[in-house]
Amino acid sequence: MDLTARLNELQQLRHRLLRISEEAPPSAWRGEGGWRLGQLLEHLTLAERDMLGRLPTVQELRRRPNPPRGPVSWLRRKASLAVLEWPLPMPVTAPRLHPGEGIGLEEAHAAWAEAMGWLRRIVDGLGPDAHRLAVLRHVSAGRITLAEAVRIDMGHFRFHAGRIERLALGSG
Repeated sequence: MDLTARLNELQQLRHRLLRISEEAPPSAWRGEGGWRLGQLLEHLTLAERDMLGRLPTVQELRRRPNPPRGPVSWLRRKASLAVLEWPLPMPVTAPRLHPGEGIGLEEAHAAWAEAMGWLRRIVDGLGPDAHRLAVLRHVSAGRITLAEAVRIDMGHFRFHAGRIERLALGSG
């Protein structure tokens, strides 16, 4: 699947999660028993922003060194991507990714629209290099390409989608 198609799929998933959240009962937004809707939306936003490196410009990405990645880097990246795509619960070890009180739909929509706009500008700005340049650094996968970042992001959204759907249906 090409990068533009992946971005479209990610955007559709985000819209679906926001639509589901709009119809959620008040109990889905507050209460006991783990993260609630606002906290899940905040966590997804924090994790995405962290992985995308605070949304640098195309010029900043072009200035970053992009030396060839060796076999150890390849193995580390492939192993990390495989683990990140499994639907296994993983503890959130980085305090910067822990949500606070949560965010609302408008804030989630604005943050996700900003990230999607950035992703599309970067894809357009990097042109044919967008899929192969290792311009981002992931905490466990190391240097990753934009395409790999979108794969990780999509997997993360899919992982939390089930919980968001259960909460929105009142069975969370």
